[in-house]
Amino acid sequence: MGFAPGSLYLVVQTPGPVSSDIGISLLATTSFADCPADLDPLFVPGGDGTPAQMRNIVLPLLGAIPVDERVVFDRNRVTAAGISAGLDFALALAARRSPAG
Repeated sequence: MGFAPGSLYLVVQTPGPVSSDIGISLLATTSFADCPADLDPLFVPGGDGTPAQMRNIVLPLLGAIPVDERVVFDRNRVTAAGISAGLDFALALAARRSPAG
């Protein structure tokens, strides 16, 4: 069953295995061209920047105001910072999207 039965897309330019920096692979099944236009939510993985680089350099360039929070909701956007913040991000988003949230 799962959280998003029949509606979870792992999207890349060319479908196929995508390896992480530690060798774990995910199988991306949908290309950007074939991806539905009305995804909700859309997750964009981070890059190689450190949280300090993002906070002090990138966020101000984007007009964002850094805050001392691990997970931040801003209108229809949510961001997380830190090496293990992905789990915090997922739990916070699931709580917001649940019927009780």
